[in-house]
Amino acid sequence: MKTLRIALLVGVLLSIATQITIAANVSIDAYPLYAPRDGDGENVGTPFAVYVSLSEGDASSEYEFKVYPTSDANRARMWDASSQSWIHSGASYGSLPRVTTDSSGNWAGWIYSYFYSTVTSGSNTLRVRFRKVGVATNIDDSKSITIIDMTGSGDGAWIHATAVSTTAGKAVLAFNSSDRIIGIYAIEDNNVVEGYPSTSGYFKMAVPAGTFILKLQARNSDNSVFNTQTSSSWASGGTGTDTDLDVQEDVSLPVTLSFFTAIPIDSGVKLKWRTESEVGNIGFNIYRSETKDGKFIKLNDKLIPGAGNSAMPNDYYFTDKTAIKGKQYYYYLEDVSVDGLRQKSSIISTNKDLKRLTTTWGRIKRG
Repeated sequence: MKTLRIALLVGVLLSIATQITIAANVSIDAYPLYAPRDGDGENVGTPFAVYVSLSEGDASSEYEFKVYPTSDANRARMWDASSQSWIHSGASYGSLPRVTTDSSGNWAGWIYSYFYSTVTSGSNTLRVRFRKVGVATNIDDSKSITIIDMTGSGDGAWIHATAVSTTAGKAVLAFNSSDRIIGIYAIEDNNVVEGYPSTSGYFKMAVPAGTFILKLQARNSDNSVFNTQTSSSWASGGTGTDTDLDVQEDVSLPVTLSFFTAIPIDSGVKLKWRTESEVGNIGFNIYRSETKDGKFIKLNDKLIPGAGNSAMPNDYYFTDKTAIKGKQYYYYLEDVSVDGLRQKSSIISTNKDLKRLTTTWGRIKRG
């Protein structure tokens, strides 16, 4: 009898153990402070992206998820990569988009969602909810956001531009003057059906109307930074408008230039420049003139090799050995990308005894 009881107890414990699910954690690691409302549920609205990580879950297991504003839990949709469709946030569990954890029980990635026009505008809470398939346990994380109205009488506006093709499929983040994220979406072609042009490098997102855009940042699938571009010219337009940022200042810059200097030395003029990041950069050309508005000639016989794709600073040097000591010269730097894009820096000069002359890229030219 004692042996039988022990066997039954072991059987019950094993049965309970097979039903235990590890308590997972969900974290919203990147999100916009503002989310647009303008979708009607049947037609795609303006989507945005959030980066979410699931940790300490069950290994190699399926988890389903949904994204929604807490004020209107059933008025949102999420992109389901498997079915290539937008799934209603009010869909029953078992029908929501799914992801699969790795052998350590972790998953992380970008999630795309949009809110209906009937969602309450103003202050709200963005919630991301995960559930292991077949288990009725919610795993949530929430962030405070503001819902912006994309109509002409609202407070939202669109911005769009075309980055270099090597950014395709990556996320692009827009930052305001306080260096806060105000918009996120995926760069085309992103394999998401939202009605945008599929031109490689194109992106569009919603941000507050009349807002200065301090910088744009491309991020990889793991949320690491791929490239960052800053500008003093980018800004969204009035309510309900769609602004082409390329018109204000070209967004297609494959290289972020930190500085470019020209320093006279005994053997000529030493040129030095640094890039903070490079995207699809083949290399550089250096041009010189004896007058600022004069004819510039190329000094290098061969293209000075660039770093290709790099998120790290790179230093470059070139000595103009044909320069006559004590004579004033003007220089500019030209970058050449894999897309045939050519961009040139502002012009620097040797007329002043400066240790460093900082310059920025000018308008980009397509070769």
